[in-house]
Amino acid sequence: MTPDEIAACLCQKEVLDQQQSNVDVQGGLLQERQQELTNLDTQIKAQAARTPSSDLVGQQVLQDLIGQQIALRNLIQLQIRPAYTQQLNQLRATIETYNAQCTARPRYVLDVEKAEQNLVCPKP
Repeated sequence: MTPDEIAACLCQKEVLDQQQSNVDVQGGLLQERQQELTNLDTQIKAQAARTPSSDLVGQQVLQDLIGQQIALRNLIQLQIRPAYTQQLNQLRATIETYNAQCTARPRYVLDVEKAEQNLVCPKP
């Protein structure tokens, strides 16, 4: 690989690392919200089991919990999961490109050192 090609690969690796970080953050957010949803499901079952139909305050609490559950489920399905999937697909595409262009070809130490000396990567 030429020093210019190596520099391009080094920059592409930076992009790949940033995308991986973004996917990790979004995946963590998705897991947190899914755990929140599981906790709400548990609260709703407990509230429904202990609240007689004549208990208006208890029924209102149950309705509020169900409203929170619906809002959280919509947030997960309409925003968080699609964002995670999109970021994951971008990461996979970047990995494929990086592997095709950068991993199968030999790099000489002197060329790598030359590429690293004045490396300036474009902002994504």
